[in-house]
Amino acid sequence: METKVENAKNILAKVTATRFNKEGQQEILITLDESIIGYQLERYKNGKGELYGEFTLFDNRIITAQQRKKIHAILSDIVKSSGNGKHAYDVESIKEDMKLMFCESKGIDEFSTSELTGDCTVTTASEFITFLLDFCLEYGIPISDPPIEVAEDLKHQLIKCLYERKCAICWKPGMVYPVNTTGAKKVPGRHELMCLCAEHYQEADSMGHKRFADKQHVLGVLMNHEQFIKLKNKR
Repeated sequence: METKVENAKNILAKVTATRFNKEGQQEILITLDESIIGYQLERYKNGKGELYGEFTLFDNRIITAQQRKKIHAILSDIVKSSGNGKHAYDVESIKEDMKLMFCESKGIDEFSTSELTGDCTVTTASEFITFLLDFCLEYGIPISDPPIEVAEDLKHQLIKCLYERKCAICWKPGMVYPVNTTGAKKVPGRHELMCLCAEHYQEADSMGHKRFADKQHVLGVLMNHEQFIKLKNKR
């Protein structure tokens, strides 16, 4: 439920216990860093006397070895494509440039991908990998590993391929096709789409979209008619 609060109060808190009530809803017990005086609670109640708040969990997990491996591999591919093959840049300098661009786009402080510093979370690393893949896709930089295996946010990757008209499997130039990867009955006004090159579309068409999706570990992107028209008009 959304409520509009003009003067929200932000307080750090620690989760000390969780449980499920009789209705199956999860309840969380939190310990606040500072107390909230009674009259302050009253100030934030809505017209029905209800009190709502937004709860944010901080990601305390540190970047994994697998994520560091992905970042290094993508950066190496960017280096290979730079300087007309003369390798004018090295991986570390490209990494710093890409991190700077990423941090500016996110409005966050710079970070290190080293496990020794502990200032790069799993979430930040995942978003950075997505940023690097978007960069490669937009600028036509081929990557050594299959894109769907490198992607951390597969749905984002599939949508990006639709708009860039690149095959979701191999990143070769492709076309947007209607697919049915779930076997569900078609719903009027809803479109399930995937961008595929001629080779992968032929494979999907011959073996069936659902079997193809299971084999490649992908799904079609569901869009409403408005989103479909926007995609169709994208050049």
